[in-house]
Amino acid sequence: MLLHFCGAAFAQQKVTERQAPKDFTYPEASVTVEIEDAFSARSLAGTVEVPEGGGKLPDVLVERVNSDWDKRLEAVFTDPEGRFSFPKLPRGTYYLKLSKSGFSSMRIKVVLNKRSQARLKLELPPGI
Repeated sequence: MLLHFCGAAFAQQKVTERQAPKDFTYPEASVTVEIEDAFSARSLAGTVEVPEGGGKLPDVLVERVNSDWDKRLEAVFTDPEGRFSFPKLPRGTYYLKLSKSGFSSMRIKVVLNKRSQARLKLELPPGI
C-alpha cells in the first residue's frame, strides 16, 4: 500500500520544516508512481516511509507543484522521522512530488478539507 491515513495521534507531533534550496533536485528516478485519485486530508502534512516496515525516510524532497506537475511552488525535506509539512494552506487541491536518490518518485493529489482528521502516511518504494 502506498498511502495510509493517520488520525489525531499523528496530529500532535511537531514538524520542523526544512526548506529545500530553490534549485535542488535529486537525479530522475527510473520509476514514478502516480496516484490518480485525489486524497482528502486535514492539512498538507504527513510522513514518508519505506514499504513493509522498512522505516522512516529522512531527506525526501517533497515538492508542492502546479497542476501540470512541471513547476515547483515550494519544497521541503522530510525530517529525521520522515515527517513533512506545508503549514497554513487554505482549503483546495494541491499536487505533491516526492523524490529521493535510490527510490521511485511519487506524484499525488491532495484535497485539503478542514473537517477531515486524516494526515498523509506515504510509502516510497525503493527504485529499480
